[in-house]
Amino acid sequence: TEDFFLLPLAPSRSVPPGSPSQQHITMTLIDQHCMNRIGTGAAVGGALGASIGAMYGTYEAIRYKVPGLYKIRYIGQTTVSSAAVFGLFLGAGSLLHCGRR
Repeated sequence: TEDFFLLPLAPSRSVPPGSPSQQHITMTLIDQHCMNRIGTGAAVGGALGASIGAMYGTYEAIRYKVPGLYKIRYIGQTTVSSAAVFGLFLGAGSLLHCGRR
């Protein structure tokens, strides 16, 4: 059902091109496109942040000699926090970029 919003609309004979209803349809498509871009940016940022956080967390856990199973907890915390920050910033950047037309 989401693909429906990405398809271009064929011009209708009953709705003139400059009418308010045609503008509403166009704005709905643009808004849906922006939401897709923001979601994609946040997902890519989260994946990138998680991978970098996992590598950095592993490095720090080994460097500071975190004992036993605390290593897994430390790596997990670093992974999740890094993914959240990267996802937030890439999603925000996509939002700002989407506003430019």
